[in-house]
Amino acid sequence: MNLSATIRAEQKLLLPTYDRQKVLFTRGRGVYLWDSTGKRYLDFLSGIGVNALGHAHPAIQKVLKQQAGKLIHTSNLFYHEYQAELAKRLTKSSGLDRAFFCNSGTEAWEGALKLARAYARMNNSNGHKAKWRLLALENSFHGRTFGALATTGQAKYRNPFVPLLPGVNFVAFNDLNDLKRQFDGSVCAVCLETIQGEGGINPISPEFLNLARELTQKSGSLLLIDEIQSGLGRTGKDCRWVRCSRPIASPAACSPVCTGQLSVADPWLALWRLNFCASSMACSGMWPSWASISCQNFKSCNRNVVRSILYAVWD
Repeated sequence: MNLSATIRAEQKLLLPTYDRQKVLFTRGRGVYLWDSTGKRYLDFLSGIGVNALGHAHPAIQKVLKQQAGKLIHTSNLFYHEYQAELAKRLTKSSGLDRAFFCNSGTEAWEGALKLARAYARMNNSNGHKAKWRLLALENSFHGRTFGALATTGQAKYRNPFVPLLPGVNFVAFNDLNDLKRQFDGSVCAVCLETIQGEGGINPISPEFLNLARELTQKSGSLLLIDEIQSGLGRTGKDCRWVRCSRPIASPAACSPVCTGQLSVADPWLALWRLNFCASSMACSGMWPSWASISCQNFKSCNRNVVRSILYAVWD
């Protein structure tokens, strides 16, 4: 099928969610891609930050072929030998303790939002006053599912789908006074990216990040950090928030972090694209291996901090 035929087929059959460039890629090798006319491209996009190992790597081809000949999928109802090993490597790299696998970056962010609401519901010290509001940043982007969209501070993404998830307010980027003004005991989480990507390459200031952490720590709310694009070594560290924040006095000051979409270098784990939401939370319960959060586990929550990670592996 040539480019024109492909365009016509997509226009007839697919929802037009992306404004595609009129290029039909047919193969890749290393850092290069070739289109249907034979023109070569240097791939700086890497599948929007996913294919960090390039194309047609022989080690990746080998392990995919081997695994396809043994086992493709079992579901989370059963064990297989790779999930715990991947969790071990990721938690070691991040310095956190537990892994939770889901399907996409936006689902990892949804998990973080659910975590914040559930934690606040169980640990609300406001008496009868609700603790449920989410503070996100203007010009932010957290995903296209409903909860993630509700915390995305760009009207062009939000307006076609209003009304969205209630209880979300937006703080001016890096504005310490605006954060102080909008934050109160009804806030269950502050949501931010350490580097805004969709909104422009805008790094969060260390002063703003530390203020957000101090406010959430004092009030018993969570700090949700989205590093879907900036994490996993892209800025020189596994997570950029580690470089932005001051040394902390207690584990309770740590932050929930979302990051990912990067191919892993270990041969038999290659092409497992990762997104994760890492969180330091006051919960002593064991997490289930699927995306829903167990009510029984939250009933076992207490003030002992157990650092956890929620990872999402792309198909």
